[in-house]
Amino acid sequence: MCRLAGIFDPAFQKSAPRYIVMRDAMQRGGPDDSGYYIDDELPFALGHRRLSIIDLSAAGHQPMSDLDEKLQLIFNGRSTITWS
Repeated sequence: MCRLAGIFDPAFQKSAPRYIVMRDAMQRGGPDDSGYYIDDELPFALGHRRLSIIDLSAAGHQPMSDLDEKLQLIFNGRSTITWS
């Protein structure tokens, strides 16, 4: 099972280490891959730790974004998303 984290912080500072700590606190539950997203304008960050059981490819790296990189997504489960 993957580990998901998100934070909305009105006292937001673009300090990546602060938000990576929330993601890495879950390392034992998702040792295979990790990623994060920090919004440039909103006081918002996402973190993801991946446990690869079925899909071992890099195609499961998260957070995922749409083609325009306007939408960010983290989720638990298998990805079958294809952008066209």
